[in-house]
Amino acid sequence: MIAAPFKQMVTLMSEPHASGYGRVVEIPYGDPVGFTLATGERFVIDTGTFPTRDAGGA
Repeated sequence: MIAAPFKQMVTLMSEPHASGYGRVVEIPYGDPVGFTLATGERFVIDTGTFPTRDAGGA
């Protein structure tokens, strides 16, 4: 998972293989990001609290 404060997007990559990732999803800040662990446990990250930056250099 990569959080991009200028784009206000989270990039979630999964299904890794030798030449990259089989699945890449962009999720806008404010939407929840859910994960399922190998143990079957699930948790959610609230992206609405992630810091943002103005692309203008502020």
